[in-house]
Amino acid sequence: MISAIKDHKPRIILGLLLILHIALISLQAKNLEGTSLLKIWLINANAPVIHIIERSSQRLERVWRQYFYLKGLYKENQTLKREVADLQLQVWKNSQILDENRRLTELVQFKRQLPYSAEGARVVIKKPSFFSQTIFIDKGSAYGLKRDIPVISIEGVVGRIWSVSQTLAEVRLITNSGEAANAIIESRGVRGVINGTGGEWLTLMYVGQEAKVEAGDVVTTFGMDGTYPKGLRIGTIVDVRPSTTIYKDIKVKPATDVWRLEDVLLLIKP
Repeated sequence: MISAIKDHKPRIILGLLLILHIALISLQAKNLEGTSLLKIWLINANAPVIHIIERSSQRLERVWRQYFYLKGLYKENQTLKREVADLQLQVWKNSQILDENRRLTELVQFKRQLPYSAEGARVVIKKPSFFSQTIFIDKGSAYGLKRDIPVISIEGVVGRIWSVSQTLAEVRLITNSGEAANAIIESRGVRGVINGTGGEWLTLMYVGQEAKVEAGDVVTTFGMDGTYPKGLRIGTIVDVRPSTTIYKDIKVKPATDVWRLEDVLLLIKP
């Protein structure tokens, strides 16, 4: 192989000189705009690579722009969510305030219509698991409260004070088993006794089979039991059935939904 190169050495040298000569001519030769032919050739040779790099750069730039745009949108979205949550909380607080103002206004108006002296109180505990048919209010002996004071709502009878501490009072509900009150159906002149069942209903007892009583009749206090004054709404009859005794079986729905109760009135005897 070395001998072959030696044999063609003159030709190789001549070829290299020719290439060098062409390169020198290319460096010196220029087009009409004055750009060297070698430079033009190099640009043309590298044009595909340059285009690939340019397109990749543009794509990368678009990706980064989109990333920062989406990041900005995410931050804006989180900010808007916080603002919406704050507004919803404020709306809820405002609705609670309006609801409380409405309840208190109605309670004050109702209190003014009563022929008795009344003291307002707030329900603080409803039906704890260790108490049955009992609620607690935020006033006690410090306000002059004592056992058996009637407790009512705008809707009607709630119950009576059962025990008292200095700052709290336990109210035994009218629905408590063993609770009773003299009652009357004013529209029919029918008297009886309301009894608690320990559940959500009341029973009207001692109403004879011959008495004309039906669902929808309103039951109020008769005022002869020493606890509840006359004329307080107890509830509405929802079911009347004959029984094997001389009295009807009468089911009464209490006027007051105790478990939605927020405020009550205490009827203070003069």
